[in-house]
Amino acid sequence: MCLAVVLTVPELRASDAAGRCSCSPVANVSRVLADLKALRQIGGAADHPLGVRRTALTAEDLEARRWIAVEMEREAGLKVHMDGLANYFGICEAASMRRTGSMVLMGSHTDTQPEGGWLDGALGVVYALEAARAMREAEC
Repeated sequence: MCLAVVLTVPELRASDAAGRCSCSPVANVSRVLADLKALRQIGGAADHPLGVRRTALTAEDLEARRWIAVEMEREAGLKVHMDGLANYFGICEAASMRRTGSMVLMGSHTDTQPEGGWLDGALGVVYALEAARAMREAEC
């Protein structure tokens, strides 16, 4: 299973007098940690403090997918699509984020290896989500 964010990367634009690019997205570290902790609660293994049990297509995995899909739509302004293999894609459809440029696909998986660490898959999913939110906030 894959959760992916598809963004358009703006072409390099003229910088200001100080050499700063007109689009400078900044990640919100507190928000990233909060998201990782929220995902850790879904399938968290009480008998394994650092472990998470989210086997593919179980109730826990599907709950994690739904949580991410809501965040992609609400927080990042992405349109969420699911393909026939239950892969979710957050597509940027906002005019402010659809500048001329190259497309980027980022993401990971929400399922884990048995008793996988709490960052198994979640780190890539949350980083992709945060990149989309940061670009939206910076109006890239």
